[in-house]
Amino acid sequence: MELAALRYLIVDASADARRATRERLAEIGCRAVDEAAGSVAALALLKARRFDLVIASAAMPGVSGFDLLNVVRADPALRHLPVLMLVAPGCKDDSVRAVQGGAAGYLVTPFDAAALVGTLRGILARRGRPVPAA
Repeated sequence: MELAALRYLIVDASADARRATRERLAEIGCRAVDEAAGSVAALALLKARRFDLVIASAAMPGVSGFDLLNVVRADPALRHLPVLMLVAPGCKDDSVRAVQGGAAGYLVTPFDAAALVGTLRGILARRGRPVPAA
């Protein structure tokens, strides 16, 4: 399956951060991208639509990306869904917490398209869905 054929959900409280992530996805040809401004809105979308991958900011006010990850991992209908956590530079504890909490991986922001492609390919390969090279 090609990365461009997947459906993504970006979850971040910052409109600028959501736009930056959407732009990185667009750079690699991804067009099926939805956005949520927080974890509560994301959960509503996850219940209403099928996604192949969630890209969530670890640090959000209120219900954090870690809280979202915990809910996804606890829900039998969603627990298979890979979650890629976005962590701020210098927040090593957040990257460790993401992986220990069941995230499929993490990226330090800001990131470029090459880092995104490599990370997504790794996540999908570990899940038995190899992605052909572009």
